[in-house]
Amino acid sequence: MYLLKTASSTYYTRICLPKLLKDKGFPFDVKVSLFTKNRSNAVQRHIMVLSELHPFIHDFDPSQGLTLFQKLLSEKIEKIRATFQDKDVISIPAKKTSKSHQKDKSINHYLERFIEVKALEKLTALSVHQLKTRCQHFIKTMSVKVVSDMTPSTAIQYREQLLKQQRSDKTNRDYIAAISQFCSWCIAHELLIVHPFQHVKLPRKNGQSARARWTPSELKRVFRSGAFKDATEQFQFTCLLMLYHGCRPGEACQLSINDVCLKSKILRFSDQLPEQHLKNPASKREIPLHQAVLREEFISYISKRRAQGHRMLFDYRPLGDSLNWSKQFTTHFGRLLSQLGFPSGSRPTAYSFRHTFIDEMKQKNISEHITAQIVGHTYDRITYGHYGKTLDIETLREYINQISYDI
Repeated sequence: MYLLKTASSTYYTRICLPKLLKDKGFPFDVKVSLFTKNRSNAVQRHIMVLSELHPFIHDFDPSQGLTLFQKLLSEKIEKIRATFQDKDVISIPAKKTSKSHQKDKSINHYLERFIEVKALEKLTALSVHQLKTRCQHFIKTMSVKVVSDMTPSTAIQYREQLLKQQRSDKTNRDYIAAISQFCSWCIAHELLIVHPFQHVKLPRKNGQSARARWTPSELKRVFRSGAFKDATEQFQFTCLLMLYHGCRPGEACQLSINDVCLKSKILRFSDQLPEQHLKNPASKREIPLHQAVLREEFISYISKRRAQGHRMLFDYRPLGDSLNWSKQFTTHFGRLLSQLGFPSGSRPTAYSFRHTFIDEMKQKNISEHITAQIVGHTYDRITYGHYGKTLDIETLREYINQISYDI
């Protein structure tokens, strides 16, 4: 039982649940805003909250289920908050929640609101579409009608359904991550008290869950083939940019001529032009141009494009509502692989150039935070993620030039 303050200096009460409840899937704790920044008021309200909630929480029979617990707890919190309003003026107005009004709204109503907010976060249209589709998969699979139907029990059953449907480990994690985001949003808006997916874990299958990479022999088979050598310059350079820099296909295909700085030997991934877009904020980056790419042929190609008045490095165009820059390239690449005898469905892909680069960095024992900065991954480890500084270009150059292929 604690009296604490938020970052905005608003006091709240935190009550840890007994082990008996936690072992049955109940949350670790309950937090109740006291709606005041005044400590004297907070102490009084803290006592009122404890006197009402502490006996209820510790006497609650877990066999009655989490749904009933949430319902009764919400009612008691509302009752206490009404008392706050009657007694004095508070610095932050308490938010009234109407249970009957909430029940009138379907879960799809709140999902639409959630998606509208995510669309404002500069996510790509494809990312927003995937987020909505994955959340809808949970809603449809588990026949969820209202927010309160999302319980830990439902989450565990959904996990079992995902495993039965035999998707890849990564796809299952993406589905769980999507609905977990929605649940977090519901909690922030006081539509849920307990996060249903808090204790949901998916198994990791070593080896099987790893992304496919290109082996040295497969790379030789592609890059030394007549089909590759007969391909257009833009196709060849797109492949080389991905292989030596670990960039995503879409990132390589949407490069402008100005994104390649020959003088400073820098490759820039940005969304400055109207139809350029990146996966996330970490994708916006500047990295060194690999020495294997920075050759006379590439320099000559850029000069020729500039002289012809082109703004973009390649002739690829964004297709569809999601502005898919890589569609033309990946289609061409797939045909080339089929021509070379790589069986469809069990072969590496254009995206596998990225996996290959990352794996090569790992094999050379290059620190993960360095690789993350080069390939545009978010690095969340506490030491580097919170306190580490972005490495300068020349330092990154030493690492990126360690990558080499016998092609």
